[in-house]
Amino acid sequence: MIAVVPVPLHRRKQAQRGFNQAEMIARAALKALARPKRFELCPAVLRRCRETGSQIGLTNHQRRENLRGTFKVSDPTRILKRDILLIDDVLTTGTTASECARVLLRAGAARVWVATVARTLKISSVAAMPDVLPENWEDDGSGEGSEARLGVTASG
Repeated sequence: MIAVVPVPLHRRKQAQRGFNQAEMIARAALKALARPKRFELCPAVLRRCRETGSQIGLTNHQRRENLRGTFKVSDPTRILKRDILLIDDVLTTGTTASECARVLLRAGAARVWVATVARTLKISSVAAMPDVLPENWEDDGSGEGSEARLGVTASG
């Protein structure tokens, strides 16, 4: 059985909001599954032990340092040698998901997958393709799309 673990909020933030959005997403997703018995929602397995400041404007290194030591596994026996599906609302740089996965794996999880509802991209790393190609545009027969020929990529 796969353990579904929402990314936790600190208790003060959860009290302020009144809910954990990642847990609400996990619950809704499990209700919609055709085979929900393959999954077990485990909302209390991962705890956020300390509050962290906003990560807006931080470098990747600063984000990692900001989150280091933030998450703890409350009961390692619940995840020992189990596959984990970590749920979060938005993936920006992946630092939170990576730190949660690191903590879960160190506590004995077999594997960790991450599912999110949204993914943010830096505006500077997204290139738009024109709706209409120039008249002199020719297919080179390689079977690769125009993105490959132009070297267009989107990354976060």
